[in-house]
Amino acid sequence: MSQSGFKKQAQVLFKNHEKLLARRNKKLPGGNGIYDRYEFPVLTAAHAPISGATISTAKPIRCFSSAWASMPHSTPASAP
Repeated sequence: MSQSGFKKQAQVLFKNHEKLLARRNKKLPGGNGIYDRYEFPVLTAAHAPISGATISTAKPIRCFSSAWASMPHSTPASAP
C-alpha cells in the first residue's frame, strides 16, 4: 500500500472511530424494572482506542518493555 493510500485509510478509520464514540445510545422500551436495555452494546472491540502514533508512523507495536523481557520467568511444572 502506498503512503498516501495508507494515510487516507487511517483518516477514514479515525473518522469512523470518532463517529462510533460520539454516537448516543438509546434506551429500549421494556426491561424488567431493575435493568434497562439499550439499542447498542455498551462496549465492543470497535471501541478499543486507536493509537495515533502507531497508525501515523506505520511502525510495529512493541508488545512488552525491555525491562519485562530481561526479568526471569518461571515455567509451569509438568503434569504428572
